[in-house]
Amino acid sequence: MGPIAVGGMAWYLVADADAREPQFEEGWIAAGAEPDPFLVATGETSASSPFVASFAQTGDAAYGPITVEDDAAYAVRWIAIDPEGVRCDFGVALAEGDGTPVPAIRATIGNDVVPGTLQPSSFEALGVRGEVFVTVTSDCAWALVIQRVGDATPVPSPSSAP
Repeated sequence: MGPIAVGGMAWYLVADADAREPQFEEGWIAAGAEPDPFLVATGETSASSPFVASFAQTGDAAYGPITVEDDAAYAVRWIAIDPEGVRCDFGVALAEGDGTPVPAIRATIGNDVVPGTLQPSSFEALGVRGEVFVTVTSDCAWALVIQRVGDATPVPSPSSAP
C-alpha cells in the first residue's frame, strides 16, 4: 500500500510473500522520492495475493471497476496524513456498478500519520458486490488497499464416517 509521503520520503506498506528468512507479516519501507526514487510499484499482483486493489494519491480520486466477489470477505485498509500539518479530511465511498455511492470511511486527520481499517463485517454491511467503484474525497495524502480476507461464510467440511 502506498506510496504515502512522510518526512520527504515515499513509504510503502509491504507484506512478506516469501517463506524464507527473514520472515515478517508486514512493515514499512522507504522508497525515496521523485525524481529519483530507489523503489517503485509495478502495479502487478500475483493471483494468490489477497490484495485486490491499491491506490495512493493526495486529494480526490475515483477508481474502478474493481471486482468484489460474492463468496469472499473483504477489508479496506488505509492510511492518511495531512501534508500541511494542520488538519485534513479523508472520506471513501463505494458504489456497486452504476448505483448510488455508499459512504464507507470518514476521518479527520490531525498532524500525525493515521491508519485505519474498514473491517470485513462493516464492508459486508455496505452491500457492494460485483463491479465496484471507489471514490475518495480528501485533502490529505493517503493510500488504501482493498484486501480479500477469506470466505464470507465458512462452510464446515463433511466428516468422514469411521
